[in-house]
Amino acid sequence: MVADPAFAEFFRDGIKAWHEKWHRPDNIHWDYESRVLESYLACFCPRCLEDFRKFAGLAEAPTPEIIKNKYYKEWTAYMNARMAAMSKLFRDAIHAELPGIDYSIYSAYQSEESKHYYGVDWALLADKVDIAACGYGRTPAELDATRQALGATPLMLGELVYPYRVEERMAPKYASKAVLMRRACDATKGILIYEYPTLDGRTFDAVAAVSAIMADYEEFFLRGDRPAELLELRGFDRADYEVLRDATGDLLIALFNPTGSPRAFNFSLKQPAARGLLDVGTGKRTTEKTVSGMIEPDGIAVFTTK
Repeated sequence: MVADPAFAEFFRDGIKAWHEKWHRPDNIHWDYESRVLESYLACFCPRCLEDFRKFAGLAEAPTPEIIKNKYYKEWTAYMNARMAAMSKLFRDAIHAELPGIDYSIYSAYQSEESKHYYGVDWALLADKVDIAACGYGRTPAELDATRQALGATPLMLGELVYPYRVEERMAPKYASKAVLMRRACDATKGILIYEYPTLDGRTFDAVAAVSAIMADYEEFFLRGDRPAELLELRGFDRADYEVLRDATGDLLIALFNPTGSPRAFNFSLKQPAARGLLDVGTGKRTTEKTVSGMIEPDGIAVFTTK
């Protein structure tokens, strides 16, 4: 299908009507989470099996059973490449027929497991998508691998809020300021949350607070420059703080308290800022070398040299 010009023509011919039907969204999104042997992109017809044989350089004719037992790694690479080729087809058609509309993909973080379990290899997708989206949770090694695979491609990161099925009857969770700001600092293209119908006022309050900071200091969140070594901070895990730098060299320092109790902080910069630090939450500026305070449960403290 990917190699057939007829499908590309079919997709391009229909994308404008589809876009109009769905009320002209600014972003067209492909959520792809499919195991390589079970994906709707997987096919075991004679033509696809021969295509796979050539791709993998096999001497024998593959069958589904042989692939599963003998060539699973090769099939995974083949399906990752097929998914990436499909993404290029989608992106090229969207750019040609709908100028100005972003095309994004959601899937798991970059890892060997993700390649076969979710069918995605971000290294193959970096130049075939406008925005990459990942989640949920935060594993530093996988986050770093995803960034490396994507290069300069913008990355959006997500938070899963339980319950995400409206029929479930469990105490609702929420996305806190601490979690959302952590995602925003890790990303270069903002945050996604799943799923809207089950969110409550706590999440909306956190979204409002974090969005306001992101809007006022957007340049920090887009660059992906994180010189955490410039901060002297004790008693915080590395996951609970971030330093962002804009193009002018100014810094944004974000501290997170993902616990249910108030949290004290005390930090300084290795090179004190000439204008001191602005507390983004209070609007007050301090020239003290050491800055201290308390963070509310599930809250944040944000300072900037700007």
